[in-house]
Amino acid sequence: MISARTDIGLRQNTNQDRYGVRILSDGTVLMALADGFGGEPGGEIASHLIMESLQDSAFFSGKTRQADLVDFFYRMDGKIAAMAEETEILSGMATTLILVAIKDRHVFWAHSGDSRLYHFRNPELAQISHDQTLARFLMDEGELSPDDAGTHYSRNVPDLCIGCRELKPETGEIRLESGDMVLLLSDGVYRSMDKKIMNEVIKKAGACVRASDHLIEFSLLAGGRDNMTAVVAKIH
Repeated sequence: MISARTDIGLRQNTNQDRYGVRILSDGTVLMALADGFGGEPGGEIASHLIMESLQDSAFFSGKTRQADLVDFFYRMDGKIAAMAEETEILSGMATTLILVAIKDRHVFWAHSGDSRLYHFRNPELAQISHDQTLARFLMDEGELSPDDAGTHYSRNVPDLCIGCRELKPETGEIRLESGDMVLLLSDGVYRSMDKKIMNEVIKKAGACVRASDHLIEFSLLAGGRDNMTAVVAKIH
């Protein structure tokens, strides 16, 4: 079962978040979330292009699942970067991307930017992806402590993304059990609440439809400062 919800938030003029779901002929389920940035209209175009291409592109050419997902990342990186270079109004446009393929209780995933992949196995929520932000880079370089990173401006600055031409997608695999949830969240959701609160929201929601709705509703109650999107799959 899959549910999704997106909201413009309370302080934005446009919603640059986009999500997509696609079921392939072999039963593989693709889920994606992209959060565009780089100014209007560039960010919105970048994330929209990702979702259009998700529906049009052939997947799984015989390589490993992760390799096929990463190929899509590099194709989109080149395409979006070229559009930004050719059209002045689109200069600087880029997008985050979380892309997962679910097949036979396995999740294969790839990620770039600061949208996040979470895995919920009752009663615990675990963050799977790592933010590719300036804050993470500074921590890796020893120039920023983990304690300071939570409030430092650099936590909101993507370091690697689709369209930046310096792509290093993070990949991985999760083995699922019945009742597990897979969640794709934009930063407008996870930055509006701490992990303990998010864990309780998901645990009390139960069904994935309520989980996606409750996450967005809570984010709005917390101020709705950014676009917010939640895509949730529950395994039966």
